[in-house]
Amino acid sequence: MIHYPVTLAFHEAGHAVVGIQLGGRITKLSIRELDRLNEPFCIKFEETHGVEPDRRLLLANAVTLYAGFQSDKRAGFDGDFIDANAEDDYDNAEYLLRRCIDNDAEFEALKQKVMQSSENLVQKHWSKIEMLARELQKHEEIPGYKVISMLRPYERTAEQRKTVDTSN
Repeated sequence: MIHYPVTLAFHEAGHAVVGIQLGGRITKLSIRELDRLNEPFCIKFEETHGVEPDRRLLLANAVTLYAGFQSDKRAGFDGDFIDANAEDDYDNAEYLLRRCIDNDAEFEALKQKVMQSSENLVQKHWSKIEMLARELQKHEEIPGYKVISMLRPYERTAEQRKTVDTSN
């Protein structure tokens, strides 16, 4: 049986971890329904102050949007449940991708490349996503600064972790 808060936690954790890896700034992470309706994105990328975002920024946003779906999939959730969870993300990602290309013939190739990048990043950072999803299930909302501090130990190399662990 799939529990909505569980899959939603993986979905949002995927957005957060991948977005941070791509330079996003996190303000908060939440699975509370009211928060998600008022502020649908947990990741904010650099402010453009009215300037048209460049291709790199558009692609980073699209990869981050697809990461929710990829996290759901990797966690073992599938079918219509995931599709319902990711429908807005798909629409928004496709809008961003269309801004990066000149013609429709390039769209599918770019979409597949971006989805593959998203899948690769989710796979590479899966331990972070799992940890963050567990914490999000417990607390329902985590401020951005806490998300960053929770992910920091995962950024250390194995040797650094070993040194820290044996020095206590």
